[in-house]
Amino acid sequence: MRGMDYPKRSQPVFAQFFNRLMAKTCAAQTVGADGCWLLSQIVAVEDAKRYSGPVRFFNQQLLPILGCSSPAGLARVRSKCIEAGWLHYESGGKGIAGLYWVTIPDEAASIDGTFFDELPEPATESKTPPVVSEPAPLLSEPEPAALTDLVSGCGVVMAARAVSAALRVVDANYVRAVVAHFQSIPNGWAPAALVWRLETPAVLALPPAEGWPEVNPTAKQRAATERERDHNETTRAAQQQLARETANTKQIERARFEQLELDFGAAIDAAEDSEILILLSPFEREQLARGNSTRRSPLIRRHLLEAYSNRG
Repeated sequence: MRGMDYPKRSQPVFAQFFNRLMAKTCAAQTVGADGCWLLSQIVAVEDAKRYSGPVRFFNQQLLPILGCSSPAGLARVRSKCIEAGWLHYESGGKGIAGLYWVTIPDEAASIDGTFFDELPEPATESKTPPVVSEPAPLLSEPEPAALTDLVSGCGVVMAARAVSAALRVVDANYVRAVVAHFQSIPNGWAPAALVWRLETPAVLALPPAEGWPEVNPTAKQRAATERERDHNETTRAAQQQLARETANTKQIERARFEQLELDFGAAIDAAEDSEILILLSPFEREQLARGNSTRRSPLIRRHLLEAYSNRG
């Protein structure tokens, strides 16, 4: 069975001890800075699980955390950590996350976890037990039942457990955003991916739309097709609305100038040329002089009707 060899952690704050040990042994010279960052994130998730078992990651979750641009880059970093004895890894498969836990190389096993500038506690004869501060209580979530129903509606069986795990790290709005992204691509992920996304502290630090496994290609293409269809329908509706508004505007303008023609047409036809020329632009006067236009030409007629209307 996968993960059966997970070791028992003797230190109550093993993650802190492990990070100090990497620094003290200069592990970055062997596995690189990216390798140390990978190990630090894995042991942090182990700590969040209280060292109850291996942690699970899909490659797509680790890529943004490490800043790797490709799975091949992640594989190189991971291999260095494994070869140096700092990491145990069991590969997954299609839809199955890989298992991880940190290990301590044989050459570092005898080194204590005291950091460089730490000093032993001074001797004291006081027998008064140290005061241990209580951890701050978690904020109560006013609507866990509603969130559980929301997650359960996505096909998750242990929805209450997933919601409870998420609310230890994030708030209800974040959970809703994660579920909304899960639902944004129908059949894009199995319900197990939503459970993993809500129960893994490392990815809960990412925006809700990030840190997901790779989307089912068929569902991804279907979603893209639906988005394109929705965009085309929205564009078509906007074009039809614009055409209707344009037609209405033209109809209103036509009716307006028909009324202006009834009100001022006879006066324009009876006016002297000198009176008409005063109302026209130099270009329009030139067109009249050359015989290219008349008082009945559409543009000149519109200009004259507007002019007569404005002067009352």
